[in-house]
This record gives sequence, structure tokens and C-alpha cells, in this order.
Amino acid sequence: MELFVRPGCALSHTVRLALRLKGLDYEVHEIGDLPHLVSPRLPFHEVLAETRTTPVLHDLHRCYIQSHAITEYLDEQYPDPVLLVGTARDRVQARSLIEVITTGILPLIDDGIDAVPTPWPADRAMNWRRHWLERGCRVIESMLGDNPARGRFSHGDSPTLGDCYLAPLVWAAERYGLDLAPFPTIRAVQDACMALPEFAEVALEVDA
Repeated sequence: MELFVRPGCALSHTVRLALRLKGLDYEVHEIGDLPHLVSPRLPFHEVLAETRTTPVLHDLHRCYIQSHAITEYLDEQYPDPVLLVGTARDRVQARSLIEVITTGILPLIDDGIDAVPTPWPADRAMNWRRHWLERGCRVIESMLGDNPARGRFSHGDSPTLGDCYLAPLVWAAERYGLDLAPFPTIRAVQDACMALPEFAEVALEVDA
């Protein structure tokens, strides 16, 4: 199993966490290595190498894209342990958290900045990122507080798929200097995550 990433891609970090929690062996490569390591007969490989879209998971002779699709694939293909847990109401709570992060925050602080035709001054770009991170964290803090099934983690007392997305978001917030003091629930969940070796090891990898 191979995972193709861009440095600093938070959505790639979510897939790393899911792989670690499931105890799956994988190799990490830069997206630019994709054409050299994956058969040209497979779909997407040329486009992905050109656009540098990540994460890309290569498993069982196929390439898979989009972090949420990949993590749910991993949960179905390798169901021990299950990361998307509980009833339909529980799972929609987790998926809602994931969607807030993947569509409402991370594209704006990553691709949203990189796509600007004329580069912004560093202070303006930083203020942009902090604005969307703070706004997103307010939403997430409210969501976590409103979830009766929240325990030490975003759902219950074991890590789930929502935590695989929340932790990289917090890493990004810390990297861009956002004060997390107004978000005690997020901080408590993150502390529980970072007490686990899987999260601590991935955090070291992405900071390397």
C-alpha cells in the first residue's frame, strides 16, 4: 500500500492517521513520484502527477483519491478497528464534522491561498488563514459540545474517523499561530488524541 502526498497537506495526514489506527503497513511518497511508481495503465496517474492533488492511495492495484472517500474505503476494506462507528445518527455527526473541516476550512487555508494569481504579503495570507481557522473552530466547538456521545474523543472514548480529521486541523491551527484557548473542547479532544502513539508518531512525521 502506498500513499502519495504533498508536504504540509493536512488531508493527507488524515489518511496517515486512519492507516496507523488500523495497523496497516504503507509507504509514503511525494506526489511527483507517482508516474515512476504506479503503472501508467492505471487511471488518473498523469493528471494527479500534473495537478499534485493529494492524498492518493494506491492499494490492490488501484489508485484512490479524496481523503474522505479514501478513509471510508479503508474502514470498509479493513474494518478492524471500525472508525466510523455507531448508529446512523452517530455517523452523520462524524461526517458533518469531517465536511466542515474538508470543505469549509482546509481548502481556504491551503488551496485557497495557493490559487491566488498574485501572491499576497505574508501578513495578509496569515490573517486569512487565521480567520478561517478561527471561524471553523467556533463551528466545531459548538458541534462537539452538542454531541451527547462525545467522550474523551470527538465520539466516545476511542478514536474515530472524526478525530483523524480534527487532529491535523489543530496542527494547522498551531502552525499558523491561532490561539486555541477559546476552544476548550477541541483542546481536550486533541490532548486525548496526542496521548496515543499513532497520533504522536504521525505528528512527528508531518513536522519532519
